[in-house]
Amino acid sequence: MPWQLARATAHASSQPWTVCALACLLVYLVCAHWYGIANADSVAAAWPAHEFATRGTFYLEQASRPDNPWFTQQGEHVVSNRMPGVILVAIPLQFVMQPLGVSPLTPAVLTAVVLTSLAVANLCLVMTRCGIPAPTALTMAAALAFGTGLWPNASAELWTHGPDAFWLSLALLAFQRNRQWWAGLALAPAIMTRPHLALPAAVIGAALAMERRSLRPLYRVGLPASLGLGTLVLWNSVMFAAPSVGGGYTYAGPRIADSSPSAWAAMFDSAMGSLVSPIRGLLVFSPFVIVAIMAAWRGLHGAPGWARGAAVGGLAYQVVQWRVNSFEGGTGYYSYRLPLELLVLALPLCALGYERLAARAGVRRVTRFLVGWSIATHAVGVFWYQPLGRVSQERDPWRTWGLVDAAISRGSAGTLLAGAVFVAVTSACALRVSRPRCDPQDPRWAYESSKPLSAAVPS
Repeated sequence: MPWQLARATAHASSQPWTVCALACLLVYLVCAHWYGIANADSVAAAWPAHEFATRGTFYLEQASRPDNPWFTQQGEHVVSNRMPGVILVAIPLQFVMQPLGVSPLTPAVLTAVVLTSLAVANLCLVMTRCGIPAPTALTMAAALAFGTGLWPNASAELWTHGPDAFWLSLALLAFQRNRQWWAGLALAPAIMTRPHLALPAAVIGAALAMERRSLRPLYRVGLPASLGLGTLVLWNSVMFAAPSVGGGYTYAGPRIADSSPSAWAAMFDSAMGSLVSPIRGLLVFSPFVIVAIMAAWRGLHGAPGWARGAAVGGLAYQVVQWRVNSFEGGTGYYSYRLPLELLVLALPLCALGYERLAARAGVRRVTRFLVGWSIATHAVGVFWYQPLGRVSQERDPWRTWGLVDAAISRGSAGTLLAGAVFVAVTSACALRVSRPRCDPQDPRWAYESSKPLSAAVPS
């Protein structure tokens, strides 16, 4: 996203949150999967929410439901194996839109659009409250919103990642304002959506406790966050007739406990697949993350404890994700989705360290090009990829480049047009544009000087 565009947008409004939310909402509304094609995962989340809105129950045996591998028989009832967080968050719009007689998937898709848009706007607000200038914050928010899997996946259907991004963004806002109880409460529904998000909650609480040499942050964050874990166990005890954290994900516990060499090899394969495979690789589809990693490293010195804890906690979450999920590539979606929580949690630290990193010659030029590449890659996927089209969903994850696969799925003319769009978007973002001069007396730019980053962050 060119700096000049972000600067003009910021000048048009004194509220970056509003600008960011409206921009994301508009684009996501246009690009969401309204046309009825939905992944089995998102269908499995939408249907129990619809049943509760119409019949007052989460059981599906009386529902006119589609065939879905995640609908399972548990005793006398048919249930969805989705986590309660992603089901419960979809209920409000199911109630509101019920009189319209729309498909159960429509309110679910709208839920994903709204929550993902609000998540990106909240993250933009976190950055501005940390002292990052509005143009920079808007540019970084645009890179996250349109240069990552948030666009083709989290905002397009009701995956777990849109709700997660929203709850995590609220938690980061609360941490930035030193509202630890509220941060813990925001983390509770995130844990109900993906249980291993309890790790970032624990790491952030521990980081604040060490920073302040007090145990108060541990229970201020941990107690409200543990409500999510308790609710999750209660839900699973009712829906699956046994108290557990995994619920319908019966494979999770054994994989974590497995210490055999094959299990560690599978974990390594999962990590490499999610990072560099041509069909799901984070660094392939969003190469600007390479710069973000270097920025996070530069930001560690002097960054507030909550920002460092969020990034480290996000990394711990991702390691467990690699441990639980074997890498098969996945089907029925474009780009990647499993590292999205890590990107959200690490964003404040990356943003705080970027200006210090960008003082080096050529860093901004490289960043513009990589952001342009990332946005162009996802733009092609959003408008070209056919999840259930002529091309089979089963693709070799190590021999299929998702970008090319999407482009050629529309024939020769579609391939040429996709190439033109890719070059145009990448070039537009990589253009060299002027940026405002830094005022050394302005505390917002304190992190560009030799002062510690914490000088720019309100306590």
